[in-house]
Amino acid sequence: MRKLFLINLMVFCALAINAQNTVDSTKIKAADKLAPEYIQLFKQEKFKQAGEVMQKILNLFKEANNAHSKTYAMSLVQLGKCQYRLNQLEKAIATAQEAADIYGQYVSNEDAQYAFLLDNLALYQGTAKDTKAALDNSKKALKIYETKLENNHDMAVILMHVAENSSFEGLHADAVKYELRALGILKQLYGEHSQQYLDEVPYLEKYYKMNDEMDKANKLADRIKTLTEETKAGKADLPPMMEFKTVEACTKHKNDMLRYCDYYLHHLLSADQMGDASQYIMNWTITTDLVTIKLGEAEAKMFNKENAIPFFTSYSAGCAEYAIKNGTKEFSLDLYKYAIIAALNHYSANKKILKKPVKEMDKYLNLYQKSPEEFNKQLEKNYAQLAKDEQKNGTTPLTN
Repeated sequence: MRKLFLINLMVFCALAINAQNTVDSTKIKAADKLAPEYIQLFKQEKFKQAGEVMQKILNLFKEANNAHSKTYAMSLVQLGKCQYRLNQLEKAIATAQEAADIYGQYVSNEDAQYAFLLDNLALYQGTAKDTKAALDNSKKALKIYETKLENNHDMAVILMHVAENSSFEGLHADAVKYELRALGILKQLYGEHSQQYLDEVPYLEKYYKMNDEMDKANKLADRIKTLTEETKAGKADLPPMMEFKTVEACTKHKNDMLRYCDYYLHHLLSADQMGDASQYIMNWTITTDLVTIKLGEAEAKMFNKENAIPFFTSYSAGCAEYAIKNGTKEFSLDLYKYAIIAALNHYSANKKILKKPVKEMDKYLNLYQKSPEEFNKQLEKNYAQLAKDEQKNGTTPLTN
């Protein structure tokens, strides 16, 4: 079973937990204080300890008489994710079922979040080989999400799960049907030469074979080979260039912006379309109100050399990518860390083709590679200083 999670279930509480309809605020505040510890442990893949912290949070919600809230249901999802990663499948299924039941009964059994909870449950059931239950729940999730009329990444993932669960149940024609729909969305969102599309399309070849459509399977295999070779050569399916004179235009083309960010951050500076990608990213970020980009002294030093300018674009792309995917325009610590790491990864991939290295970026890259904990502390220090300088001066060297 593929471990594909929906975007809306990937990140838990970028900010602290906010409870609804609370009775005992002291218990909620205590749970709130534990949230950052859970997030850190989960990011470090310490799933046993993270699950223990999440159980404490859930117990505090119960004590606060808040066990029928959306927050409680979503906290159960996080506990289930820990159990799943610890291969405690029976516990993960029971926890995911409880989360869906509470949300469906006390919050909504029609909204997108409920669909995500059902799909999450189906994922665990499929992994445990309970394929009939998995197919039933993934189809329920699809039926709900189809009413939202959004052909986005989450819709594609749900369709992938329905296709896979159909194949497990021997419904190979259905598997082909749903997989074709999923790939249609991925093609529209990212293009045929994207990693998202190339990672998924072999499943369609597999389903064609299982459905005895060998001619289609063979033709698709040839197409996959061609796409892979073209992608390695730097070809991508990027949207048309835009000037972006209005905020509305930026909002309309935010998914196109994601495609340019993805291309820029995952290609060498020598790739054919990097010039267009850089221009698109800067045009969009200058005009949009969907992201805030800031530089303090530390970041200004990092990007102020001529050979570092392309990596300021990487930083801007990281800021935009995080903001769009998480639906927040605020310049937060999490966004800042995401953008700096995106820039450093891009720099690392391109060092071999630069005429000379960027010393300031090397300093951070070495710290990132040798001591992640110290690197994290340094970024937190930089962010705190940036906020302090902004409060003192009313601005930063760059504020979008």
